[in-house]
Amino acid sequence: MQNVNLMKLAKSPYIAFILVVTIFCFYMFPCVDSFYYFDWSQNLQLSYYDGPPLIAYTIKLITFIFGNSVFSLNFLGLIFALISACLIFKISELWNNQSGKLASLLWLVYPFGVIRFVITNVTYDGLECIFNLAIIYTVCLYLKTQNNRLIYLIGILAGFLLLSKYSGVILLISLILFFIVNKEYRGIFKKHQLYLSILICLIMFSPVIIWNYQHDWISFKYQLTTHLWSTDQYHNIHEPHKKWWQGILFYVWSAFFGSENILILFLAYLFFKKKLVIHQDPYLKLLIWLSISFGIFWLFLSPFAHVSLSYTLPLTNMLILLVSYFIVKYRYIKFYNILVIIFIIISLSILVGKCSIKKALKQACYQTTYNSFNSNCYNSYISNQKLKWYR
Repeated sequence: MQNVNLMKLAKSPYIAFILVVTIFCFYMFPCVDSFYYFDWSQNLQLSYYDGPPLIAYTIKLITFIFGNSVFSLNFLGLIFALISACLIFKISELWNNQSGKLASLLWLVYPFGVIRFVITNVTYDGLECIFNLAIIYTVCLYLKTQNNRLIYLIGILAGFLLLSKYSGVILLISLILFFIVNKEYRGIFKKHQLYLSILICLIMFSPVIIWNYQHDWISFKYQLTTHLWSTDQYHNIHEPHKKWWQGILFYVWSAFFGSENILILFLAYLFFKKKLVIHQDPYLKLLIWLSISFGIFWLFLSPFAHVSLSYTLPLTNMLILLVSYFIVKYRYIKFYNILVIIFIIISLSILVGKCSIKKALKQACYQTTYNSFNSNCYNSYISNQKLKWYR
């Protein structure tokens, strides 16, 4: 079976996708945040002012292998995308061995999520995406096998998730509520493995706690206040008098429908046209639960804070898994082919746009608020050899 899957993979569009994006890695100019996290990697710490440290150590590793180059940063984004695609493939194959290939390809070319926030923007969103999917896959395996050793793995992955991005806690809370609500799975709270895995997670996250303790909890305070409508300076937003309904409208229109519109419309069509039976499928039940949890969480915060498109990337993962499942189940293959072609065209346009270096530099230098990447960013990073284009 493994050999058959490998043969299918070799004959699929994956190879073409990898080659095309690898070529673009030599020419794309990274986003502003990528330079910011590159600065982190040059000064490794237990944690940082506005986030946990795993992205810094990851960039340090990739630049150690490929050198301090723009290619290294871009190629890291491709690595994030490919690992996530493999996890999408494995999750999909748990319920239908025909949907894995469709789901992973759809995920790779989906322009509003992956191309925009993983490949062309190397930030901690890519790491969050990987460990988010890894946890979901492991939880699905646990639901299938009831193997208690998998609980330890979930704890380790949860530690990496929190070291990637603080918002990873949303997934962990959603999973706990999932096990509480579903009677057939409540037995996990009687197992000592669960509490040992929580301890493992906390030990892994302890460097961030120690760093924050030493710095008056400044990172946690920053994350709790910086994106409020009244204080958000990073996104050029300072609207203390914004009404609550305007925040919700911004989230629903810009973040929610702006990045997941086609996926949501397709699922809504199925909901009204088909009789969807989900209570018999634990994997489907889990994904729908997580999708609703992510959507409601950010909806609840939207009246008070700016919800960026990148925050909904985990929701994109769930929706693509669900859409792929139903495409295979109801044989919407023609619709899938059209969807992939449209996504490829949009994604290539985004990649080509990223290769307009002078425009990207001008925009990045103008918009950034970071002292480490100011109006002299080109001289600082390219001319002064902090970052080369190639090795």
